[in-house]
Amino acid sequence: MGRQIQVFNKNNLPETDIKNFVETQGNLKTVTDIAYQKLMDSIMTNGFIYSIIVWKDDGTLYLIDGHLRKKLLLEMRKDGWYVPPIFYYEIKADSLTDAKKKLLLFNNRYGIIDNTELYEFMEKANIEVESFMENYMHLDDNHSKQFVQSHFREFPEVEKKQKASKLVKCKSCGEEFYV
Repeated sequence: MGRQIQVFNKNNLPETDIKNFVETQGNLKTVTDIAYQKLMDSIMTNGFIYSIIVWKDDGTLYLIDGHLRKKLLLEMRKDGWYVPPIFYYEIKADSLTDAKKKLLLFNNRYGIIDNTELYEFMEKANIEVESFMENYMHLDDNHSKQFVQSHFREFPEVEKKQKASKLVKCKSCGEEFYV
């Protein structure tokens, strides 16, 4: 046995082999190589700490949240990592269609993180902001990108975008950022 993924199932949720989760979202989401690497780094450093979310029907575990983690863990297994049973949380749904609606609801972002509050939150929690943002945070929306631009202009990822980008104003909040 090679390296092992650490799994932290503190609530004693049910567990199964990662290959038993049936994917449901197809190509709904895309992921950059940088984000994929950050997820891998996070799992290697922190272990598997958040449950997979499933809808169970007739013994089949339909994946609602965790598609990318499943893909990553299967790749790590191919590369010689031992991936122990993974824990999951089961949602209530009347059908696969209902479960897929809940997938969309789960992935919808109702709240927007305020950049100043994010910085203060991380500072108060004694989280090394620059290192954490660089190594673990995936900047998937313009407000997060603006946060990094405001506080860490030296990040190569951001500098590249600033050189070839234009300044736009958010219609919702009025903030300006580069795209």
